[in-house]
Amino acid sequence: MQKKLYIDFETFSDVDLKTKGAYNYMRGAFWEALICTYRWGEDGEDGETQILQGADIIPFVRETHDDEDVVFIAHNAAFERLVYTTINDYPLGEFMPPERFIDTMAMARCLGFPGGLGNLAKALGVEEKDSAGTRLINMFCVPDKRGHRHTSQSRPEDWKRFCNYAIQDVDTLVAVHKAMEERYGGFPPGEQQVWYVDQRINDRGILADVKLARRGIEIAEAIKNSSLRGIEQYAKLENGRSQKQVFGWVADQLSASGIITQVEEGVYIFPDTGEPFDTIDKKMVSYLLERDDIPLVVRDVLNLRAMSNAASVAKFNAYLRLADPFGHRVRGAMQFFGAHTGRWAGRGVQFQNLPRNTAGGEEETEALVEKAMSNEGYDLTLDDLKPLIRACVMAPEGKELTVCDYSAIEARVIAWLAGEEWVLEAFREGRDIYVETASRMFHVPYEEAKALRSKGKVAVLALGYNGGVNALRVMGGEGTDEELQELVWAWRAANPNIARFWKDLESAFRHGYGKVGQFLEVQSGANNARRIVLPSGRAVYYHEVHTRPMMKFGKVFQVLHFKDPKNISGGAWITTYGGKLSENVTQAVARDVLANALINLEEHGAEVVAHVHDEVICQSGLSVDRVAELMGVSGSPFFPAWAEGLPLAAAGYTCKRYRKE
Repeated sequence: MQKKLYIDFETFSDVDLKTKGAYNYMRGAFWEALICTYRWGEDGEDGETQILQGADIIPFVRETHDDEDVVFIAHNAAFERLVYTTINDYPLGEFMPPERFIDTMAMARCLGFPGGLGNLAKALGVEEKDSAGTRLINMFCVPDKRGHRHTSQSRPEDWKRFCNYAIQDVDTLVAVHKAMEERYGGFPPGEQQVWYVDQRINDRGILADVKLARRGIEIAEAIKNSSLRGIEQYAKLENGRSQKQVFGWVADQLSASGIITQVEEGVYIFPDTGEPFDTIDKKMVSYLLERDDIPLVVRDVLNLRAMSNAASVAKFNAYLRLADPFGHRVRGAMQFFGAHTGRWAGRGVQFQNLPRNTAGGEEETEALVEKAMSNEGYDLTLDDLKPLIRACVMAPEGKELTVCDYSAIEARVIAWLAGEEWVLEAFREGRDIYVETASRMFHVPYEEAKALRSKGKVAVLALGYNGGVNALRVMGGEGTDEELQELVWAWRAANPNIARFWKDLESAFRHGYGKVGQFLEVQSGANNARRIVLPSGRAVYYHEVHTRPMMKFGKVFQVLHFKDPKNISGGAWITTYGGKLSENVTQAVARDVLANALINLEEHGAEVVAHVHDEVICQSGLSVDRVAELMGVSGSPFFPAWAEGLPLAAAGYTCKRYRKE
């Protein structure tokens, strides 16, 4: 018979949790479980919350671990799972199975609520946490600024408060779990399994080349120091690092040239634009370098300043902080439900925003790595360093990485949701969607439209979510506002169903109900909430939806707002509209496609080590074709059952070191 155990730990470690991550935190030389609070019961209401301290914790943890009927319920259960792993002496690199846990934080995020237990309790209107908890955690769970440790003996009164706080944590845990189960049905369909797979991927981690990371730091620092020396030489400054000195010199040069005018001490303006000049930060340096009237000597100094700012070692340092000291694997880098749509976010290394590769193919990448590790490494430039950040991710000895991603998945999904059949047919037949779009926009045959592919590409990338002239410019569109507006109208005329989809989705969202296209349904909930039910069965949640009057284009519009999911109990609001809602549901469906893929890949031994948006990275040695099949491309037996009619394709490559082709 299944037995539920609500559980929470307070622990101490000499390893910093925020910078080193939970996996390394548990391996601290002085790691210790301080307090364990728990409550038994089918519904969490059988008896009171119990507390264990110090040595009494270990036998309880081992006993409940060995009882396979026990299901553990915790908030941020990834942490409790690692505590059980550590106390039960799992072999290095092995972890307690996630299937024995229910994570109320993951459940909360799936339902559009904040992840933090305190904010979640406020949002649900249930028993709240003690606000003094953070102070007490900082007192007992980490060394103080002098490296000293506070204990129950040194701070007995505060320790009593800490124990009460820990008991209250479990009381709150029980309350929020019950509220989410009763009001929302708990985990949406399939999401509990997705969380299991997420935990296994985070447990596996990804191998990092720490030697290359250290070398990258050395080279970046050398570039930075060289740039700073150049600033000092050009501008004859004592300290090229000094914001004050560099700003003063640049201000003097620009004032002498009549480019800026002083309005008060330390504050200048550009008379031609009205732009203030009161700092020399990255944004201002970029602005100055874009102007064509900046004196050459100032431009040289600004370029050196930009180089010193750009020579960041943050991403190289992230590898060194998070890689475990034994196997050099970075674990815990994938954050489940990190975005409102359900997409994953990055933690620590941030694989989602690594610089694009400029080194070329595998041979070029290996040659660059070899050069970096040699005495010639100091000849490298900042542009050379960028692909080295990706190249720090590598395959284990004797294996290759298989990298595979979905092709144009957002363009496929929104066309499927909106019923834009010509787009779907183009994808099914393998035609170039950018050429096909140009053909439709400009009413020319497909072959002639090849010369217009760039315009078609910009339009597809910029306009799918009700974008306009500004969106075109962001994606590289060129021309006057009038010319770009013509492109906007041409694209919308070629995609009438997608344009209608934006309006229909916004209308249903405003009214709180309605079917949108073949696959979506908008539903209302308590406190004017909205849920957009996706084809997979899960929903994207929006809490406390309302309208506010806003002036736009010289008219007053009733603009939609909803509470920021990260802080529902606070005053943060997010504005939305048909195009933005369309982007939300498109990315949510694409995420569900990826979730289906991750389950299949994990079940069939692909050994996923990371995933980035719509791309997966595997270390099993499976071929690209096999990985694509497991990702559920069209015609595959692993195609998501709920996605009938959605054309899915994927492509990829194998490599020793991670790169972006």
